[in-house]
Amino acid sequence: PLHIGKGLTDSGSGSMSGVLDAMKNCVENGAKVVNMSLGGGGPSSSVQTFLTDLENDGIDVLFVAAAGNGGSSSYSYPASYDSPLVMSVAAVNSNRVKASFSQYNDQVDIAGPGVNVNSPTTSNGGDTLTYAAFSGTSMASPHVAGVAALIWSHHPNKSAAEIRLALECSAVMPQQYG
Repeated sequence: PLHIGKGLTDSGSGSMSGVLDAMKNCVENGAKVVNMSLGGGGPSSSVQTFLTDLENDGIDVLFVAAAGNGGSSSYSYPASYDSPLVMSVAAVNSNRVKASFSQYNDQVDIAGPGVNVNSPTTSNGGDTLTYAAFSGTSMASPHVAGVAALIWSHHPNKSAAEIRLALECSAVMPQQYG
């Protein structure tokens, strides 16, 4: 089922407790794939406990999170939680080269298109729809989440771990990584 949750304000600010509430709401409403085009701040023991509890309870959900836009190897959360339920997504350009702004660390699992991605925007109080190009790992993670949801829709009996493995095994490894 499709479920839309919101963990931040319209301006993009918020707290990890707000993000955690949105994560819980998505799981409670049956979401199997949760895109998390957000990040910042440090780790939260409450979020780590929530993820661990989901694992221990056998809840099949995959959180696909933007790796961060600091252009460094530092961790960004929620993407950097050490959990099999979280996939951290870096950004690459149209030539499959890591975007200069994209985080890169041992928690990054996969990359997606994240440079000059066309996205719908509204103006005039939502009455006018236009498109604009944006860059960031928050643009890359929906691509991965969408593919995860598509795979799961064709293989509904697979687990989150199997969907994650399918994504990781079918991804192209750019030369600069290996």
